[in-house]
Amino acid sequence: MEGLRRARQQVVCFLLRHGRSYSAGNHWTRKHRSWLAAQRFDHPARQIAFEELVQAVEEAKARRDRLAQRMQELAPSWPLAPVATAIQALRGIALIAAITLVAEIGDFHRFANPRQLMAYLGLTPCERSSGAKNLRGGIIKA
Repeated sequence: MEGLRRARQQVVCFLLRHGRSYSAGNHWTRKHRSWLAAQRFDHPARQIAFEELVQAVEEAKARRDRLAQRMQELAPSWPLAPVATAIQALRGIALIAAITLVAEIGDFHRFANPRQLMAYLGLTPCERSSGAKNLRGGIIKA
């Protein structure tokens, strides 16, 4: 979820601006959250701003979890549930990602072939062609 990612980035950037960097492992783990809770700033305005940023992360996380729970509850009665179930056969696609993908794409029949669908999703492979030579690479961010 973009809101959660943005809120987390704001916390990290705030800390970096004030010369504080977490280097004891990955961010947003239990250990990192304990480190965040221990952070104190001399000026009350900075402390308030920091606490508000951390609270925004918690609120975004709670919102994400609420939405995911609602999506799971409503999925069985959704007319496109069979399509979302079929999409989950793809490696790395769970229920929430499948629901999001199906809701975004809508009718898969509007694409004449898989290449059009992949282009719509921005999952086009890198291609270097010269004459009869055709080399395909990894996915580009198109």
